[in-house]
Amino acid sequence: MLNIVFIVKYYYPLKRPSGILRFVMNLSEKLGEKTNLTIITCRFNKKHKSKEFYKSYNIIRVNSPFYISSAIKSAKLKPDLIIFGTGISKLWLLFATSVIFKSLNVFSLYLFNFKKPRYLLYQFVDLDYKNHFLTKYVCMMFEKVICTNISLYNFYSKYNRKKTTFHLPPGIDLSKFHNIENKINKKIRIGFFGHLNYSKGSDILLNSFLKLNNEDIELFLAGLGNMESKLKKISLKHKNIFIRGYIDNIEDAIASCDLLVFPYRHSKKVLGLSLSAIEGLAMGKPLLVSDNNCLRDLVIHGENGYIFKNEDELTKYLFELIENKDKLLTLGLKSKNKSLKFDINSICDKLINIIRY
Repeated sequence: MLNIVFIVKYYYPLKRPSGILRFVMNLSEKLGEKTNLTIITCRFNKKHKSKEFYKSYNIIRVNSPFYISSAIKSAKLKPDLIIFGTGISKLWLLFATSVIFKSLNVFSLYLFNFKKPRYLLYQFVDLDYKNHFLTKYVCMMFEKVICTNISLYNFYSKYNRKKTTFHLPPGIDLSKFHNIENKINKKIRIGFFGHLNYSKGSDILLNSFLKLNNEDIELFLAGLGNMESKLKKISLKHKNIFIRGYIDNIEDAIASCDLLVFPYRHSKKVLGLSLSAIEGLAMGKPLLVSDNNCLRDLVIHGENGYIFKNEDELTKYLFELIENKDKLLTLGLKSKNKSLKFDINSICDKLINIIRY
């Protein structure tokens, strides 16, 4: 059985897991059933155990500085493979941390007289694509590179001379989401799930919703962020706008919506494909998404939703859908079909194949 170490800085038990963390936890549970898996993560709270067995794998928590501590600790585990999972979006920082980690890991292996493992880079988030000349040096440090969206794959493929770049989208437990019963509302409910900040564009959606000036529809915003108080102040003037904080049981909240909107201004620090949007697909929700790397691959324009470029386009598509419930249902069915490619079991199997061959 393969002995794998997965390096992930932010991990369980964070109180408010991000899309990246939710995906990695889903993947790790499946990977742990088929390999001898150890997650090495940062110990942010002294109350958390330094080592524990969780579900199907081990978790080891190390102290800061994380990349130094994890490099030394992972060497002691004698792994066959080290997966360097990263949410770093800046190429210069990714290059620097990769050099630090691998150099210390190789040196520690030499001291412990252990065999050198294989190294794989798992790029979770979109890059800022500056300092692109560093990309070939990043690729040189890893045997293979796995990318979570098409844009990342195309970018790394261009600079990876070894031709060992792979596209593997994020995944979810489809059986769980496919079996959730959607709620029937008197009013059409428009949903947003994500951080209430500038980058996620919740204010864009709110502005479009207000332009519709329709009391027979509802807006449901779920999340936390620095725009929360501003949005809540506006919502107090409208009985059909609901703003909730962080929601543990996101499935029930998605089930209460008729369509989902993701008006992200950019894709920095976001999982290669938005996990909340994928969950929406699996529950048969039409998606309205802004035109960026972490969203556009989830929508076939006009088939399971729409891709918009600005606030005016978003308002136009919202108006079209709230006036046509039959179209909402048709788009939703196409969404559910499109979700089939994001099954976590299939993605885990593909990852193992990439590792082995």
